[in-house]
Amino acid sequence: MEDSESTPPTDNDSWYSELLQAAGLTNESSLNEIQVKTGELADAAAPKAQSSWIWIILIQFICVVAPTLWLVRRGISLSTSTTAAICFVAVLLFVGALWWLRWRGMQRTWARARLVSEVARAISKGNLGRGTELLPFLAQIPSLKTLSQMDPPDAAAGETWQEKKARWIVDRLEDQLDYFQRAKAKADHKRAQFTRSTTLLMDVTLSLSLFALIIFMIPGARIWHRYLGDYWLEITLGLGGVILPLALTSAQILRSSWELNRRSARYARQIRMLENTRERLSASEEENEDLSIIRQAEQQLLGEVVDWFFETETAEQFLKVRKEKAAPQESGKIHTLSKPSKTSRAVAGSSMGAAFLFKILFGRLPWILGTAAFTFLWVALKAPSDDIMKSNLTGSGRILNASGTEWNPDSLLTGNGCVIIAHGLHDSYRTPPADGSAGPDEYFWMWEMQKAIKERFGVASPNIALVDWHAEAKPTNTIDMPSPHPSTKFVQDVVAIRAQGQEVGDYLAFRIAQRILNGEISRDAPLHLIGHSAGGFVVSRAALKLKEYRIAPKQMHVTILDTPEPDKEIKSLLPKLCDVDFYITSSLVQIFDRLVDSSVHLKRIKSDEKLGFLEAHSYAYKWYISTIADAEAGEDGFGRSPFAR
Repeated sequence: MEDSESTPPTDNDSWYSELLQAAGLTNESSLNEIQVKTGELADAAAPKAQSSWIWIILIQFICVVAPTLWLVRRGISLSTSTTAAICFVAVLLFVGALWWLRWRGMQRTWARARLVSEVARAISKGNLGRGTELLPFLAQIPSLKTLSQMDPPDAAAGETWQEKKARWIVDRLEDQLDYFQRAKAKADHKRAQFTRSTTLLMDVTLSLSLFALIIFMIPGARIWHRYLGDYWLEITLGLGGVILPLALTSAQILRSSWELNRRSARYARQIRMLENTRERLSASEEENEDLSIIRQAEQQLLGEVVDWFFETETAEQFLKVRKEKAAPQESGKIHTLSKPSKTSRAVAGSSMGAAFLFKILFGRLPWILGTAAFTFLWVALKAPSDDIMKSNLTGSGRILNASGTEWNPDSLLTGNGCVIIAHGLHDSYRTPPADGSAGPDEYFWMWEMQKAIKERFGVASPNIALVDWHAEAKPTNTIDMPSPHPSTKFVQDVVAIRAQGQEVGDYLAFRIAQRILNGEISRDAPLHLIGHSAGGFVVSRAALKLKEYRIAPKQMHVTILDTPEPDKEIKSLLPKLCDVDFYITSSLVQIFDRLVDSSVHLKRIKSDEKLGFLEAHSYAYKWYISTIADAEAGEDGFGRSPFAR
């Protein structure tokens, strides 16, 4: 690939010889051969911009209209998958067409061959002298040095200056005048066609809007609405209202891309210049004056191809197949050309096309992957709010006792209060094996936490419930969507876990409310909700819902242990309703103190040991458990629990 910014206006002597070779010529070829062969090469290499733009605008039109199928697909019984496929294919065609146009538009061979052909024509048809004599401005293009020094065809023996001048008028002036007159007539005809088409589109658009106004404003509009097609009438009016103005805009864009006004004006200027030149030559009788007039005319005739040459030489290059080996000049480097044979041109073209396709595909890859990732993550984020997903979640989370069976509060402990503990992402409630076979790295923290609380209070211990929502704590196991790679599943789980945890919190609040209404949990005794990591979303949502139900115990306390990316429920809503502690132990949690309600007891806890971020994340519940045994009332950790007061 080539950086377009590193390509300044360039020119050296290398490309002229290669251009002749590409056209099947040599340095010994005649001016007439050079004119004809390079003209054929220019025609073969031309980008065909006008015909290309017709397809570009048509594909763009389809690309814009295709999404309207989403609005009418039910009326025409079109499936969502088919609609999505049509829209995707339309965009794919549009992007491919634009890149194809870029590929075709970056060929310098066309401009170079056209320039050489027209300069050769000027020297050959003019038959008045060498290019450097006839066209001194060619010195601006050093690559044409060899061409500009070639002698014109030999003049007829004894030909006078007046005869030379008359032949230049016929062979050069009249020939170019005829060309520009035909070109202007063609441009004017196309311009008139566009004017008629755009006027018709404007009139039809006006008629359609007026038709709709009359139909829906006349008495009995609803009857006419139903009689003329009801829903299908609306579809027709809607699509027509989109398609007609879009067609009008597309026609204006196509007209602008063809530059019909500029081309017609340029042709008119050249016609006027040639006619004026003919008049001046008719009135002139001095050879020097004639030569001056002819030089001015030739310079204006070649002005357009010279301008186009410099425009393509400095244009942005989207692809370069190989580096040039020629020695760099002061003005920089230029592009090399392909070999002239059909086989080599086919190979070069296919190689260039393959390389260009490779660039297009891999250039779009970040967008494709980014879109796919966003789609999966957005679905993962929204899925728990879906009614079907809610029904799947309801009843899935289990409330357990220490033995891992269904929790049934001890009526003898009801007056002591209740503690509810919830785990986080990819976690679950587990009990240590009775035979002591647990590994040294295994830590059954929920079991350890409830055990420490019971040991501290003994017979005065509160009821303790353990929320096991391990199935819901892996959202991709409950959301039906493809997750081909473990890393993709993990990212989806991280994105979806907040909404999933909040849905489980809704379910938990409902179950707690049932227990309160049944008298199994006392509103007059403390309720302490503890959540680690994503468990913080569970317990905070449950506490909010209990307040919303107006059934929450008078003393309700929520402890959040290292919950990443806490939302406004934790940072601002909940603290206004009950006591909230928030302990941070890892870099997973990024929270700005100024965005947290001042009533939140926010503390950062550091370990004496250096821990990785996952170990630091787990340190939150280990540290909290260590405070249960002997924390004094008001101290960080369990000391702030209503049970320690």
